Amino acid sequence: MALSRKEALELAEKYRQLSTFERESSLAWTQAQVQLHHLRISQDEAHLFQRVANRLLYTDPTLRAAPQVLALNRSGASGLWPYGISGDLPIATVRIERDEERDLVRQLLRAREYWHLKGIAADLVILNASDVSYLQNFQESLQDMVRASQAAGGVQLKERGAVFLLRADLVSEADQVLLGAASRVVLHANRGTLAEQLVRLEGPRPGPVPSRLRTQRETAEAVPAPALDLQFFNGLGGFTQCGREYVTVLGEGQWTPAPWINVVANPQFGFQVSESGSGFTWSVNSRENKLTPWANDPVSDTPGEAFYVRDEDSGLLWGPTCLPIREEPWPYVIRHGQGYSRFEHTSHGIALDLLQFVPLRDSVKISRLTLENRSDRKRRLAVTSYAEWVLGVSRSRSAPFVVTEIEPTTGAMLARNAWNGEFAERIAFADMAGRQTSWTGLRSWRGRPRSRSSSR
Repeated sequence: MALSRKEALELAEKYRQLSTFERESSLAWTQAQVQLHHLRISQDEAHLFQRVANRLLYTDPTLRAAPQVLALNRSGASGLWPYGISGDLPIATVRIERDEERDLVRQLLRAREYWHLKGIAADLVILNASDVSYLQNFQESLQDMVRASQAAGGVQLKERGAVFLLRADLVSEADQVLLGAASRVVLHANRGTLAEQLVRLEGPRPGPVPSRLRTQRETAEAVPAPALDLQFFNGLGGFTQCGREYVTVLGEGQWTPAPWINVVANPQFGFQVSESGSGFTWSVNSRENKLTPWANDPVSDTPGEAFYVRDEDSGLLWGPTCLPIREEPWPYVIRHGQGYSRFEHTSHGIALDLLQFVPLRDSVKISRLTLENRSDRKRRLAVTSYAEWVLGVSRSRSAPFVVTEIEPTTGAMLARNAWNGEFAERIAFADMAGRQTSWTGLRSWRGRPRSRSSSR
């Protein structure tokens, strides 16, 4: 990795020599050993600290507060400010009640020094929940431990995180819920060592998906793209004769040179969609309150919303749009009009027609998917709707704080993000006209949320 192509080639030339690589590897190993010795950290501990760091950097639920705690929280980052915690950095919280549990706190202080050395910015919160009878003495001993750790660690940079020592009796119950929801790592000193808690909470790895799911395509000859009478046709698209639509026709191997998008919105709500079906939805403010992610990438055009159609008998999976599953032999017709976009795709004997629009006054995006069976047999199909919730500016920042639930009367999925500043009280929803048979708000779930349909 380098700042320019020239520097990258120079590095590649340098390290292609086996002797150079071995020397650099030996020096790196020696430097790592010196650092561990300086921090009084064993190699096994370093591995533990790295595993905790995984959970600080990525959205991993294994060391987070319980889902019911996350659902109880109604406050954002500003609720942490009275305690000096900005909420801008990942937080690891440890709750301690007795003097004999201090080893875990001491270990986490070393872990923070290790993360600081590796450039990982995080805050460590120590919540003293000991009995009131000797609370102050215990607080002072913990303060001494923190000061000793900071002295050993050298210069502390605020942007790399800090240590906060709080007394539980001075933190309200609502703020303790907020702290638990804000923390990406929550540990209890009375539940064993760091290694024991990691092993206990990780659980077994999920096995393979127990279903017949095939995204590989059937062998088929390429179907020619339909010949449409378009004005100013450039080989990929043109205007209809009435001038009310811009139509893109993509045959085998054809892609637009960059995303060709349509912006559909009323004064309060809207979405952007490209010819590949990718795009994002927003409410009130297209930057501050994205409902789904905006992929600022003209090359990959990564979708944050998608519809999948699955043949329940063959296991084949496809959709009405070019992405995320492109079927090369069969063409796609995309129509961008004023206030709507439409996607037409026929394959496997099924014609798909997806119409997307926003009403003139309502804050809702409507997608109407029509399926027509053009084969000579009865088909059993399942439709799955997928959306990556953002409810904020950036999905990577807001994902740990998004809470989902199912509305019992309608079956719609509700989503909110208490961390979303002035939009924290707003509720987003997703629904499939009440016909959904299963659903989930967890990406690691192994089932298939979908709506079933039969087509003749």
